[in-house]
Amino acid sequence: MKRLPLDAVYFGNRTWRQRLREGLKRVRSNASDAPFIDGNIAIIRRILMHTDTGLRMVINIGADALLSFLTTGGYKNIYEEPVIGGKRHTPTPERVAVDTLLGLDGPQTYFGAVALGGTGVRFYGEYCMVIKPSRVDAATSVFDRDSYDLLLPPLAGWSASRTKKIVGALSGKWSDDLAEMLIMKMCSRSESRPVVSRSNWRRRTSSYAMSLK
Repeated sequence: MKRLPLDAVYFGNRTWRQRLREGLKRVRSNASDAPFIDGNIAIIRRILMHTDTGLRMVINIGADALLSFLTTGGYKNIYEEPVIGGKRHTPTPERVAVDTLLGLDGPQTYFGAVALGGTGVRFYGEYCMVIKPSRVDAATSVFDRDSYDLLLPPLAGWSASRTKKIVGALSGKWSDDLAEMLIMKMCSRSESRPVVSRSNWRRRTSSYAMSLK
């Protein structure tokens, strides 16, 4: 099967801010394809950076793991082999493979997700813990998609050196890059239509499951 090429701008080696600028330049080169692009960018940035209802880091967790966390006061990653529901859990081969591709020290890494007015990724647990913004380090690393996507096409199967470049391109920092990363993803889907009305914005950002201080 022929491998599809990766977008040169999105997977480039420049900063997220530079890539967003280049991507928008490409969109504006054909104005008929992007009548709402400038308005979309303005409202997306306003939504993302809103103090009360903007971006949050969340952790989804199952009922047994949540009860253990509330009892002990300690949150464990899979490398710490937590006992959940009476059973000890250990890292899967896939988890180890992904962390190796990401260049992470698994035992010292804790995963969360970026959420905007939602309750996280239910696949990882039916309860959603929301981290207080002041407790999220500005230098927290961010990957622009589910890390397991590295095991699937079109990101899987590249050489080690190319995979390292792909990982670098898709990575950023919470404080410096997150807004640009999300704007780039959103605008790729919303060039020819308005993103959201003010009333929809407020309705979408109304509730969280749990807030961790």
